[in-house]
Amino acid sequence: MALSSADRRGITCLIVGGVGFSASDALTKLSTLSLPFGEVLAVRGLFTSLLFLVLLVARRQAADLMVVTNRAVLGRTLFDLFGTVTFVLAISNARLADSTAIVLSSPIFMTLLAVIIYGEKVRWHRSSAIVLGIAGVVLITKPQPDTFSYWTLLAAVAAICSAGRDLVTRSIGAHVNSLAVAFCATAIIGVFGGALSTVRGDWIAMDTRVTLVLAATAVCYALGMTLNVQAFRGPITVSLVSPFRYVMLVWSMIFGIGLFGETPDVFTIVGSVIIIVSGLYVLHREMIVGRTLTATAPER
Repeated sequence: MALSSADRRGITCLIVGGVGFSASDALTKLSTLSLPFGEVLAVRGLFTSLLFLVLLVARRQAADLMVVTNRAVLGRTLFDLFGTVTFVLAISNARLADSTAIVLSSPIFMTLLAVIIYGEKVRWHRSSAIVLGIAGVVLITKPQPDTFSYWTLLAAVAAICSAGRDLVTRSIGAHVNSLAVAFCATAIIGVFGGALSTVRGDWIAMDTRVTLVLAATAVCYALGMTLNVQAFRGPITVSLVSPFRYVMLVWSMIFGIGLFGETPDVFTIVGSVIIIVSGLYVLHREMIVGRTLTATAPER
């Protein structure tokens, strides 16, 4: 079947957007090697929210920032905050590809939360996919006593927060400006990071290199998010485009190997394959029941 121009655009946006998200994650991890955790969150949040603010002003959409009074947006922002904090802690202390693979299991957790919170009925095939996906997550955490990583469990918490965020996003009207929602999330993350660093008293002066790295982190994240939104605009075939969200795992492995020498082991590879297979099936079933939201790439 020939790809439409909209599908080609969507696939390209997801692939390039995946580079943006993965580069942002890698640069964030790099920043934590020389700066305290809270300071990284604060400066990254400041740069990213300023970038979104500039885009809103340039588009004459600054008035859309009133969306902060929307309860659904506030709930989404809180999920984003907890998800970002746990994910950054995970990538700071565990391998980048491991954490990314686990976070990419969020559609599986979203379906699970729909069952728990809304009492949604799922048949055996979706239930099997959920169990299989969670098994993939467990496998990546390396369940042997001598290799088990508690930090990867934080990536699982981040995946659950991402799933909760997407559930809340359902109740946000389509008319709400995505950039304004993104600004709210990144701003509150920056405020939280600044408060944490102030309480701990561990703020240190940044040199030019680290400042540029964090600025690049903000640009990469904004690029990833913008392209992610654009990927699902227009008359695309969601079932065809959405699987390319998992290309981000490949980019994360490349950045992990290139910047940190993190060679994926058999647990990561097998667990990632399991998550991708089960995730694709869950996405397929979610789109059948009309929830295309879960096909989008994760935001952090």
